[in-house]
Amino acid sequence: MVYGVEAKLPGDELIPIINDDEDNNITCCVQQLGQLVQQRDTVHKRLNSNAIKMKIYYDHHLKHVADKLQPHDWVLIHNENRKKFQPHWFGPYKIKKVCPLGTYQLEDVKGQLKLDLVHRDMLKRAYIDSIPTQQWYKPSRQKQK
Repeated sequence: MVYGVEAKLPGDELIPIINDDEDNNITCCVQQLGQLVQQRDTVHKRLNSNAIKMKIYYDHHLKHVADKLQPHDWVLIHNENRKKFQPHWFGPYKIKKVCPLGTYQLEDVKGQLKLDLVHRDMLKRAYIDSIPTQQWYKPSRQKQK
């Protein structure tokens, strides 16, 4: 007895089934296998429908679908290794070339190409009135103490 209530085990409520008839056992097994196949089919259909729903949601919220970037557009790059009091974005950079898999080749305001390709998830459009003469912010490679 636990806290005034009789303890129950999961197997206590089950009624034991004693089948001595071999034909009855076989028909029960066949029925259970049929139900198992049906349940697997329903699970498979639900998984597929949920995957389609998640894909629609994901595609709807993608940045590169809503805001297409073209060559000669100005963009900012997300500063992943940002320290305290540093800006979240650095740049601006001009898109030189659109590469496969949602990547872009960029060049800075001086015309030097950025060596590595940058994925669209790291970019944000920079709205500028005139062509910039210098970068707004460029993270230094030196360690700050």
